[in-house]
Amino acid sequence: MSKYNIGLIMDTFNHSSPRITLRYIGVNQDQKDELYSLVQF
Repeated sequence: MSKYNIGLIMDTFNHSSPRITLRYIGVNQDQKDELYSLVQF
């Protein structure tokens, strides 16, 4: 669903964790909450 390849971005910019990469690409908690609200269990 994402247009980002987190692993590739992490490797390219030598980020030590996915959290740093998510912050770098601008993913925030509100966006994650919105995505979770769309998932039906």
